[in-house]
Amino acid sequence: LNCAVGMNNKNGPAAARAAGERYPEWQLRVFEAVLALIDWLFGQKAVLRAVFARLATAENVRTLLEGIYVNDERVDDELVAAYLEPAATDTAVDVFGAIYTGDAGPLPNPLVTSLLGKLPLLAVWGTRDTITPIDGPVGAFLQELAENSTPELLQFEIVETGHVPHDDAPEKVNAIMSAWMGRIDEWRQ
Repeated sequence: LNCAVGMNNKNGPAAARAAGERYPEWQLRVFEAVLALIDWLFGQKAVLRAVFARLATAENVRTLLEGIYVNDERVDDELVAAYLEPAATDTAVDVFGAIYTGDAGPLPNPLVTSLLGKLPLLAVWGTRDTITPIDGPVGAFLQELAENSTPELLQFEIVETGHVPHDDAPEKVNAIMSAWMGRIDEWRQ
């Protein structure tokens, strides 16, 4: 379950208010205004194309990935090329615009709550995730839920990685997932 809920996270201010986050209202309003400006700017095709052309380069993608991954060795030429390949398609600019201006969708909290007790859940979170920080609304929600639950209902694992734990530290995440999957039958009894 990826909890990024969109790059242009219009849910951010609402989620912060709902979670009782202690951000001054003026900061939330400024954030909402900045997102509205991004929506408007990216609604201008010429601006969107220009921004995309400047960002969709190997150098920029590598720099962005190095900010997301903790293990710099995982950011190699093959990974950069894999991210850039879709950028060469005819619809890439439109997809880029939709990611930044589209509806971020709902937070995963209601879904997780509805599934809790119906099937075992595992959340693996990176300690240095700069996109969906562990102390953000979703990370805090999952941590609290796990603390008030049992491992057979919700296991919350924290690993020394960035936003993509399964790729940043595949051996660690594989060990966590293998151990968790090995206990599922035992928990069903």
